[in-house]
Amino acid sequence: MKTFILSSALIVLFSILMVFQQDNNEFINAQERYKAVASDAADAAALYYDQEAFSDGIKIYNKAEGNAAILDVIKAGLNLKDDLNGGISFLLKNKHDYFAYYFDGDGKLYEYQNGTLKGTETIIYPYTFTEKLTGYKKQVEGPTVIVTIDAGIFDFRESFIKDPELIRTSSYEYRENQ
Repeated sequence: MKTFILSSALIVLFSILMVFQQDNNEFINAQERYKAVASDAADAAALYYDQEAFSDGIKIYNKAEGNAAILDVIKAGLNLKDDLNGGISFLLKNKHDYFAYYFDGDGKLYEYQNGTLKGTETIIYPYTFTEKLTGYKKQVEGPTVIVTIDAGIFDFRESFIKDPELIRTSSYEYRENQ
C-alpha cells in the first residue's frame, strides 16, 4: 500500500510539473513570436510616408496606410480574427490591442490605439519616449515608428501560478545616410 501511495503522489507531482513546463514553454515561444511581429509591424508602418514632404527633406509618415499595414501584419503574424481575438496560443483568450506611435520629422508625435487617433503632441528631438503599458523607454532622435501589442493575460493552466501579461514593443527608426 505504501508503494501505491508513493507512486500515486509521484505521478500527480510529475503531471503538475509537466503541465507547468508545457505552459511555460508556450509563454516563452509566444513572447518571441510577439516580439518578431511587433518589429515587423513597426517596419511595415515606416514604409508609408508622405513623398511630397520627403522631397522637401522632411519624413512624415502616412498614418492611415501605416495603421492598415500594422493591422495586416499583426493579424497575419498572430493568426488573429478580424475582431483581434484568437492567436497563436490556446492560452491566450483575450482581445488583442495594438498601439502605434508615429514620430514625424516635423516634431509631432501621433498616438493611435487599434487604428484610432488617441492624441497628438509637439516634441523636440531628442525626445525620451516612455510607453505607458510597459514602461519601455527609448531616446528618439528622429522619425520613428513604435508599435506595442497587448495580448492581455496569458492564462496558465495551473491555478497557483500568477498569470503574466503578454505585451511586446518594438520600434523602427529612420536614419539618414550621413
